[in-house]
Amino acid sequence: GCSEPLVIEETFSASKANIPKSLPGMPNLSVKDVTSRSVTLEWTPPSDTGGVHLLGYIIEKRISTSESWERVETVESSCRLFTVENLKEVSGYYFRVSAENEVGSGKASETELVTLKAHASVPSPPTAPLEITPVGPHAIHVEWGAPESDGGAPLEGYKIAVRDAKRQMWMEVGRVAADVQRLKVQDLSEGNEYFVRIFAKNEVGFSDPLENEEAFKVVRPPDYTEEAEDQRSRREETPSLSFSNTETLSSWMREANMDADIQSYTKSSVLRREEYFFRLWYYASKLFK
Repeated sequence: GCSEPLVIEETFSASKANIPKSLPGMPNLSVKDVTSRSVTLEWTPPSDTGGVHLLGYIIEKRISTSESWERVETVESSCRLFTVENLKEVSGYYFRVSAENEVGSGKASETELVTLKAHASVPSPPTAPLEITPVGPHAIHVEWGAPESDGGAPLEGYKIAVRDAKRQMWMEVGRVAADVQRLKVQDLSEGNEYFVRIFAKNEVGFSDPLENEEAFKVVRPPDYTEEAEDQRSRREETPSLSFSNTETLSSWMREANMDADIQSYTKSSVLRREEYFFRLWYYASKLFK
């Protein structure tokens, strides 16, 4: 059996161990992917966090022709993957990642020289034919083929624009992923004629459009019933976008406000392969109040 217990009459107090805090160690950094304009970095946490929890990671880049580092982003400590985008084409870069805790940031882990892939360009236009079929008095189905060339960079998706044949302005109705090549455009006017454009997009920009040569008239199919169309819409998985040809002030973005003696203006930063409309107001001091 068990004997009587030994009782120690002295008292003891437990205190929190005084663990010294320090800067964290280096993450283990590697390059996961390289394109013509982006680099994806991947890393694992440092084995030494400095005795405290990590707060995050600091990501920096340096172009090979410069000695100066530029901070790209500070991410949370749970982040292990990051893509540095909008890099200069046909350039070389160095990247580094450092861990940060409450004491400060530790020594950075740096990559070797990363050379971006060969120059990419915009994709070729989506492949014809552009098939347009009516599915109701106010909707059409649009279908197209993938571009013959992605321009040297993965396709990111498609942009769809629609124009009423009686108007000059194209309206972007939406964008879809690269694996979508069929969609439904709704809220059209029965009896009106429309043009449709499909643009392919990669990291460089948008392709030239695929466009119907003759305007397509929206007509009610002979066998159309609202009940049958509702049932078909529930069965199919075709993405649906809405067209609106109503122009409001919200469609316009204010660009600049100039003195009355200025008679010329240059808009320097515009997106390539986009269409723009400009309008000029004078004596309109109350318009934007």
